Amino acid sequence: DALFVYGGYCKYAGDDDGEDGDVEKAATFSDLWRLCLKTWTWDKQKKKGLAPGPRAGAVSATHVAKKRSVLFGGVVDHEVRKGEVIISEFFSDSYSMSLDDGRWFPVTLYADKTDKTGSVPGAASGGKEEAERVAAGESGN
Repeated sequence: DALFVYGGYCKYAGDDDGEDGDVEKAATFSDLWRLCLKTWTWDKQKKKGLAPGPRAGAVSATHVAKKRSVLFGGVVDHEVRKGEVIISEFFSDSYSMSLDDGRWFPVTLYADKTDKTGSVPGAASGGKEEAERVAAGESGN
């Protein structure tokens, strides 16, 4: 029996070096950790296959009979102007991880058959590009 944790987010103080000084920095992770529920010990897992990128706030569920876990969504923050502008990029993608060997596979999500546009809500231009436009003084929408 085990619990898996993927990704995460951390804020930390600047290092007083360079022009950023004491500006807070942030990091979004793509680590995969396994907690053994019998010994209560954590082990960092090596990612195999096509694993998701860095993200925080993703949700997951495990299908024990099929021996796989499915991870959906999450968010990554893009900071520009030394952290003055933060644009959050929300994901609507999904990945499956085999509990047998830890191999990741992307899961294709199909639009509702009644949706004739085939578009995915929230799949407009990426967050980093939007952050750079806002930092340059251009309107977000």
